[in-house]
Amino acid sequence: MEKDIYSFYELVEQYDVRIPIIQRDYAQGREENISICENFLKALKESILLNKTINLDFIYGNVDNGAFLPLDGQQRLTTLFLLHWYAFEKEHIDDDCCKTLKKFSYETRLSSRRFCESLLDNTISVNNSDNSISDQIFDSKWFFLSWKYDPTIRAMLRTIDLIHATFKNM
Repeated sequence: MEKDIYSFYELVEQYDVRIPIIQRDYAQGREENISICENFLKALKESILLNKTINLDFIYGNVDNGAFLPLDGQQRLTTLFLLHWYAFEKEHIDDDCCKTLKKFSYETRLSSRRFCESLLDNTISVNNSDNSISDQIFDSKWFFLSWKYDPTIRAMLRTIDLIHATFKNM
């Protein structure tokens, strides 16, 4: 890697970020890990409000043919991907940012990869919504019912709702 410290967005600008098949499912949004996810989101919110850099500890991996393959940090990277998606939806950020986020993908399951792609390819209303964002996604014509059984997607949807609860007034 060219430098040691990247923001999430800088990382996906510089490299394709692919969660390798050897990684476990995304777990930070699982019911039993809600407090971990909430604490992480609170720390991120505080860093944004105070305009302070937050140290996310080590996220490391290998660069192979222009792609960063994390060996450690998948949970944090996925939560940051979802937070960036949410912010871009909320602020109606341009398509170039969406293209950059598309450089983040999952190799663990085809369904997880396609879900991430579909999030970026479709619009979800996150502004002034008291409804669950995950319910809106479930009701979307692009959402496959089989995705409800993918543990990574279920955890991502729970995290999206936690992100909305934490950041909807920002």
